[in-house]
Amino acid sequence: MRKWIVLLMLCGWSVTAVYGGPPQAAPNPTAIAGYGNAPADPQDAGYHALTYKVKVEQRELQMPFILYVPEGYKRSEPRPMLVFLAGLGERGADPHITMNCGVMRDLASNPELQKWVPFLILAPACPSDSRWEQPGMAQAVVQLIRKVAGQWNADPSRLYLTGLSMGGNGCWYVAAEAPDLFAAVAPVVANVCKPAEVARKLKGQGTRLLIIAGGDDPKSTPGSRLMALALRGAGIDVTLAEIPHAGHGIWSFYYSNQRFYSWLLDHRRGQPNPKNRLNEEDMIGLFYESAKGDQQFQTKLATDFHKFLPFWFLDNCSQQNDPGLKGQVNGQKNVFATRPLAPEVACRLQTTANIPAGKKTTLKLVVGHEATGSWNLLVRVNEVEQYRKVVSPATSQNGWMSAEVDLTPWAGKEARIQVAQLAQNWEHPMGYWQTVEIVSQ
Repeated sequence: MRKWIVLLMLCGWSVTAVYGGPPQAAPNPTAIAGYGNAPADPQDAGYHALTYKVKVEQRELQMPFILYVPEGYKRSEPRPMLVFLAGLGERGADPHITMNCGVMRDLASNPELQKWVPFLILAPACPSDSRWEQPGMAQAVVQLIRKVAGQWNADPSRLYLTGLSMGGNGCWYVAAEAPDLFAAVAPVVANVCKPAEVARKLKGQGTRLLIIAGGDDPKSTPGSRLMALALRGAGIDVTLAEIPHAGHGIWSFYYSNQRFYSWLLDHRRGQPNPKNRLNEEDMIGLFYESAKGDQQFQTKLATDFHKFLPFWFLDNCSQQNDPGLKGQVNGQKNVFATRPLAPEVACRLQTTANIPAGKKTTLKLVVGHEATGSWNLLVRVNEVEQYRKVVSPATSQNGWMSAEVDLTPWAGKEARIQVAQLAQNWEHPMGYWQTVEIVSQ
């Protein structure tokens, strides 16, 4: 299991097929604005990129976010709303980065789930220089939640919160900031975060907690146990699911499963717990229910990718079009083929590298496309975009394009490098990787 769960261990960033550019100026400091050319008050179903200005801790903060509006939405009819806090790799100024992991990724890549989901879904992006746990961030998120809930008429008895890794940590801070807000909160692989304070603030509020942790995750397992112990000691309803032999990257096995969302929807503020709701054992079973379907594919893909690019990780690669290691493509040997999960979700190659001091260091790439295909190549370093270019017949020679990204600014430091394929021509979505190399001179 560990061999293929590693594919999900790093969860990062995403984009949609067309970037909207910088956010529009809001008509007043408290108004929601459209990102780029997006409308500021969308009502139609789908994903909408927006921004919101808040002032916390003596600084003005621009908080970009994606709002998912479900099918059949009418402003006159209150809808449940789910808030999703993404992990460390999804930080940045562009709200689309939240699309490539967790709730937003699994929703976009599963049309049946997307058709069923009744929620408004709010996914804010944490600034690249911040963390959800930092002072003022929970306050900013709560301000945004209240603003969106009011503008889009969310049902106040059916507000829910979930997040993964750093976003799971953020769940504790946001829940403590607004203990009267949520019917249920579900942190996934979160660490311990002020258990006594969180328990004191949530005591008597009626909020239900679903805590999910990987049994072999050195941070989330002890942290989740400590949180559960403190909360139960305060009389708070807690369901703790520890997945045996699983590591950190387990969120997709829940966010891709309709029964996880049904557990949330079964709870309303001010009403008793539903009868026959899923218990801790049931929640562990959900993991294996979701995992068994693609184990063979993930194992083969992980093996191929390790041969091609040791010490890197791959995620968000679709099973379609037979991805993996190829003997020859477009005249080049030893090529790795990828296909994104969905038009909104980028397939990513990721690593963390220590950039040597006193040397010029460059990330060198040679990438290819289908004969009539095209896709966007994007590179982010420490959650900040450094490079973007379309890979197409117009930018390549014999189907291949070379690219270089200077990593010297991070000399003597650690750099989290994300290289992504974002679909542009969805009829021909395959991307090919001939060279991915970090070179120091």
